[in-house]
Amino acid sequence: MLMKALVVLSVGLLLLGAAGAVGAAEASKEDGKPEPRLALRGMDPVEMIKGQSVEGKKQFSLVRKDFLYLFKNAENKATFEADPDRWGIQGDGFCPVAPASKADPDVAIVYQERIYIFATVPCIAVFMEEPEKYIARIKKPA
Repeated sequence: MLMKALVVLSVGLLLLGAAGAVGAAEASKEDGKPEPRLALRGMDPVEMIKGQSVEGKKQFSLVRKDFLYLFKNAENKATFEADPDRWGIQGDGFCPVAPASKADPDVAIVYQERIYIFATVPCIAVFMEEPEKYIARIKKPA
């Protein structure tokens, strides 16, 4: 179990160095809503959960909960749309370790086939010490 978590952690950290990433800075649209933040440096979340780092394509994209997700193909996009709570970022974009903080959609790991994002890279190490504690925290707000 620990070995699997470390492998998953390594895959997640690889996202930090993914080539061709687009910045995640928030900008406002004319209607006052923030622009959606690019999720996972543009990596396909379905592939990420399967343990692969595959860049998504703009033609296979969707916006969910203020995140712009990219997918490698229409099949993965349809898989995501069928169950976005399973395939999308957990915790509505907040860091499980520091739940009052918006997380960085580029600082991500997969744990137990779910994607979690964090405010900082050190938050990942804290999360991995007691992941179930932090998962419970984001599932049941205080």
